[in-house]
Amino acid sequence: LRRGGVHVVHLPLPGGPRRGARALREGRLPRGERRGRRRHLRGTRSEGPLQEGARRRDSRVHRHLRALRRAREPGTRAGHRDRLETELRFLNDKKRPEVTRALAEAAAEGDRSENAEYIYRKKQLREIDSRIRYLVKRLEVVKAVDSKPSDQSRVYFGAWVELENIDTGQVECYRLVGADELDLDNGWISIDSPMARALLKKQEGDEVVVSRPKGAATFDILRVGYEPFVKD
Repeated sequence: LRRGGVHVVHLPLPGGPRRGARALREGRLPRGERRGRRRHLRGTRSEGPLQEGARRRDSRVHRHLRALRRAREPGTRAGHRDRLETELRFLNDKKRPEVTRALAEAAAEGDRSENAEYIYRKKQLREIDSRIRYLVKRLEVVKAVDSKPSDQSRVYFGAWVELENIDTGQVECYRLVGADELDLDNGWISIDSPMARALLKKQEGDEVVVSRPKGAATFDILRVGYEPFVKD
């Protein structure tokens, strides 16, 4: 290796990688030699394809989890933590290792082309990896919102809204939540839905017109709150 007109030769330390690692920790190697020794030690690790892939995936998942504060799209704390982060940790820390072990056991049985268990586990692993990638990307852009707005008389993210359909007299109740928290059975609608966009910044007594597949509908806002309504 030529540096500044001088030929520099790095010789391995006697004693092999273990002794070299000890010398590296104690600071007895020159800086350039330390870098070369680190690369050499990394190359001595014996990892199979599954272990190496798992290590890279774990590093990527935890790196994205630490980057949550850079997120932009809103989400409630319950939905953000319980639905996204919990599912990601379950898939990454528990479900995927189980499927990986089952896949390795099935692969050891013999011919993979006719091994139904191997084919099933391989498909299951692809589905889990696809879901993990989706959750990681969503967590990069979703921000958990805990605080309530200063003006709680108007409809903003996280609000519960009770409406009356002027045409039918039917009373409906919705909560505005993030796109990943959609739960129509409980009245949780996405902040990006037509109903939510029509309600934003409105207050009790206002009328809103919502475009629906069956045609436009007019609603009267009966109540706005940031705590679940108590049924009469």
